[in-house]
Amino acid sequence: MGVGTVDALIPPNALTVVLASLANIDVWANFLWLASGRGLLFGLYLVYVLLWMSHQTEEAPLYDVPHIPLKEKVAATLQYLLPLGFIVFMVIGFIFLVSQHLRKQQQQGPWVIYLSPYLQTF
Repeated sequence: MGVGTVDALIPPNALTVVLASLANIDVWANFLWLASGRGLLFGLYLVYVLLWMSHQTEEAPLYDVPHIPLKEKVAATLQYLLPLGFIVFMVIGFIFLVSQHLRKQQQQGPWVIYLSPYLQTF
């Protein structure tokens, strides 16, 4: 049930790229607008949770947090977050480079990449 939102969380999602290409909007600019909206929603939700927990302290979960050494925290961060960050960086970077390439050629839309070998033959 929660898997349907994974596409919306990993920027830029497929719907954003399709919308930008159909509307002849720069993918990178569209991504920045949507990321700012996501940041605003995240901030509002964080403020809501913090205010709720400051007024309703009995609602907050109580549990003991075991001490984890800094070395283990850094190792876990590198092991789990670095590969995901690399994938997200590569996706955004590839889209940015492709949009810059298309802008230099004064062509718009990702379909040009796939059709450019065929268009050159005509």
